[in-house]
Amino acid sequence: MSSNENELIFRKLEHDVSTEEGSRAPRRIDIARTYTEFRGRFFGDRVPELCGTFVCEFIKLPFDVAGICLLQDRVEPGIRPGIRINDVFRDFPAEAKVALLHEMVHAAGVRGHDAEFKLALLDLFTKNAYLDPLII
Repeated sequence: MSSNENELIFRKLEHDVSTEEGSRAPRRIDIARTYTEFRGRFFGDRVPELCGTFVCEFIKLPFDVAGICLLQDRVEPGIRPGIRINDVFRDFPAEAKVALLHEMVHAAGVRGHDAEFKLALLDLFTKNAYLDPLII
């Protein structure tokens, strides 16, 4: 792809997004507020409430790790239980929300990424949990 072609794509997308979104500034996401919203809409008491002993925040994570859920039984001294989402998603609300939903499944007690995890994701899909983050 030539740099001219890249520039044309960039300009077209910039125009389309500006037209659709009303030239708004990029939306930053409040990940703790989104956790609380998702808890109420999709998880209820299956995931902990946010407090001093369970947090949800953006932090720098290595490589391409989107997020991590650290529960009480898996933390080391000096580390608070909770969900951490890679700081690179701070300005990408859709990606941050998808990563958060993934980690909230783990916070609900699902370990690993086996059949139980896939069923939990399917349940979220049927509740349209992924619709808003990916479209809006």
